[in-house]
Amino acid sequence: MMCYKFSELHSCIRVGLLTMLVSCSYFSMPSEAQTLVLAQITERPKKDFKELRPMVTYMAEQLKEFGITSGEVRLFSNVSELVAAVKHGEVHWITETSFTAAKLVHEAGAKLIATKWKNGQQSYSSILYARSEHNIQSVTDLIGTTIAFENKNSFSSYFLPRLYLESQGLTLERLDNLRQVPAENKVGFVFSRNEVNNVLWVDKRLVAAGALNNGDWANRDRMPASIKSRLTIFYQSLPYPRSLEIVGPGLSPKIAKALTSKLLMMNSASDNGVMARYEQTTGFSPITPDIYHQLEQVYQHSLKWQEP
Repeated sequence: MMCYKFSELHSCIRVGLLTMLVSCSYFSMPSEAQTLVLAQITERPKKDFKELRPMVTYMAEQLKEFGITSGEVRLFSNVSELVAAVKHGEVHWITETSFTAAKLVHEAGAKLIATKWKNGQQSYSSILYARSEHNIQSVTDLIGTTIAFENKNSFSSYFLPRLYLESQGLTLERLDNLRQVPAENKVGFVFSRNEVNNVLWVDKRLVAAGALNNGDWANRDRMPASIKSRLTIFYQSLPYPRSLEIVGPGLSPKIAKALTSKLLMMNSASDNGVMARYEQTTGFSPITPDIYHQLEQVYQHSLKWQEP
């Protein structure tokens, strides 16, 4: 059975929960029939549900020898609710970016199992850009102006640029709308909600600067050449994993190992249909020690400020 939920509304389909209550060994015994639950944070539930469902259905079939009988998608509105669900064993498998992965590893006992290549990207970086005539040379030139981030769950278009701005001694101020002006000694920020708005707001001079990842910058659909010619990059971060596959402590080690193995063996030749629908995935790679080091830095910095 497939279902998804918005945790803040507590409105998920209850069948899976009732099954769990009936059988106290729901998550711990592979010999029992159980549902594999794949989760993600979203602001676009219909789109993300459609992209995640084929993969969890496929993987449930691949893992049926371990007692997996079906797959389910659960979507969350923020990191805190996802962390709580993973800690309580309600979610087994998560596909997310580095900030959320860091929180899950440190606060929910989750484990990284693979990096996911999205749109051919194994890694990506954050880019800060502005219209060329603004002559912004560094982030200090943003003081007293406003920058557009994408949304509060975006690693490349919120967390990374905010981390960098604060590391340079700047103080950020969240604004309620585009008409509001930040304090003269602060950098104001607003959320554009998506990449297209981010580009248009900068181009139309509604904000002084914007934040995207380098993949969006190279995407002609999101960054038309006619607009790009008027823009300039004034900062680019170090690369981070494009996306990470993670398992929670509610999934038995045996199934987690099998899931990891099957993901790493997938390839475009034999599994292209499923992979392409899974957020346009082009491959999976093993986790390396430096990724955990990066996530440790991300997590420690995240403790310095809370989500707005």
